[in-house]
Amino acid sequence: MEDGWAKLLFQFELTGWEMTSNGVVRNGAEAKAKEVLELSQFVVTKIPETERPTPDFIVQKNGEQVLLEVTEKEPMEAFAQMLHQAKEEGSATLTREISSSNRLDGVIRAKAKQLESPVALNGFKVLWIAGTHADSEFMTEAIFRTLYGTVRVSAVPSLDMEEMAKVGIAVRYCFYYNRFTFYRARELDGVIFYGHGRGYVFVNPLGVRLKEFRVSEICSMFARAEGMRVVDPEVQHGELDMFLGLDVDRSDGRAKWQYLREKYGVLTSPLVENQFLGLMPVEIPD
Repeated sequence: MEDGWAKLLFQFELTGWEMTSNGVVRNGAEAKAKEVLELSQFVVTKIPETERPTPDFIVQKNGEQVLLEVTEKEPMEAFAQMLHQAKEEGSATLTREISSSNRLDGVIRAKAKQLESPVALNGFKVLWIAGTHADSEFMTEAIFRTLYGTVRVSAVPSLDMEEMAKVGIAVRYCFYYNRFTFYRARELDGVIFYGHGRGYVFVNPLGVRLKEFRVSEICSMFARAEGMRVVDPEVQHGELDMFLGLDVDRSDGRAKWQYLREKYGVLTSPLVENQFLGLMPVEIPD
């Protein structure tokens, strides 16, 4: 997602982490979230559990209040299977599609409901997802695409071969192309994904408190802190990025094609992207 939302480089190391068989580092998601926020002078208070679901924390700074729900997302199943195979057989490979995830969509929307506290609490509503494992870079991209319905498309001005030879085929990000989580979770102001010292706060462009959240203390923290980033596509996006209109039927490929042609003057086709990984464990001497 760096430099005009160019595709993330999926890199990982298997040293220096206390990994379980599925690649998860056991560091306590809630404890880590509290630690990171307190380092930026937020006051973090645990909300007592009740019979009904409630957020995990109230987070406060300079008169602002955030209701924070914390969850931990383990590696994608295919990645965990690759780790197990490498351990058992000495090597393993994995090929998987880079796309949005129905499973992540379900998890995020279910957790967002816990922010609808029965207690009279006001404040921004934010979900914190911990991903402290070797698959965190891939998961960052999956969350990004799930929250915003993002795909990459090929784009040409026409099918004229001479013109295509002159200008080439562009590859552009298109936001809201598929059904997306933020469209159906408008009470959720943002989603934080944090793993291994890197963190992102994804801003909900359809959130009911969008204007206030963009200038909030928690967004300011992610904008300033090393290794952190605010992701807000409608404010910060690449010059060639496109946005599908919200009134377009996401199940109608022809309607999407027509909208992008009329608005951006290009003929588009969604790309199918895949990631390939190979793994061979190496013993590291003490």
